[in-house]
Amino acid sequence: MNKLEKSFTDREQLIQHVAEISPWLQDKTASPIEGGRNQAEQQLQDIDPVKYCLSRRYHPCDLRTLRLLRQARRLGAQAES
Repeated sequence: MNKLEKSFTDREQLIQHVAEISPWLQDKTASPIEGGRNQAEQQLQDIDPVKYCLSRRYHPCDLRTLRLLRQARRLGAQAES
């Protein structure tokens, strides 16, 4: 098994590399969340669960952001293993 490249000069180079090694992906666009795992973790910590529960009108932006953050967290955990 070949070792995967881990250093990239910028985000676009990383996105292009992932697209090249993942031919099964239909959507080649990247998540709008930038900053890596630490920034994603901080955004998750900043969510006030009480406030979130009180706003259960499911504003599309709030749920989309929450889904993206959870996805980033899962991807970060997979990358570490």
